[in-house]
This record gives sequence, structure tokens and C-alpha cells, in this order.
Amino acid sequence: MILSASEDIAPISHVKANFAEMLDRSRENHRPTIVTQNGRATGVLVAIEDWEAQQRKIQLLKLLAE
Repeated sequence: MILSASEDIAPISHVKANFAEMLDRSRENHRPTIVTQNGRATGVLVAIEDWEAQQRKIQLLKLLAE
């Protein structure tokens, strides 16, 4: 997955003002949004379905590593 600075990085003020819209976009395009505060990355907005899929993959990789 390639992140787009213009689409996938947003300041926290923008996220607060447009949260529902941004979450809908994340659900539709299956891409996370990096949230910045004071010019630094501080969090990630990701749809729950994508987060759960990532967690399942991590658990599988842990099992394979054992």
C-alpha cells in the first residue's frame, strides 16, 4: 500500500472537524489516515474491519514463527 501525502495524512484539527467523512473514506478505500499533531505523526485512523484483518494476520505470523 502506498500512502498519499495529500490524501492519507491529516492534521488532528481536520480529523476532528471531519471525522465521520474521513472514517467513511477509510472504510471505502481500505487505507489508513495518519493523524498529525504539531507537525508530527501521532496516530492512525483505520476502519475496524481493516484493523481486525491486520490483527488476524499478526496472530497467524506469530503462530508460524513458533
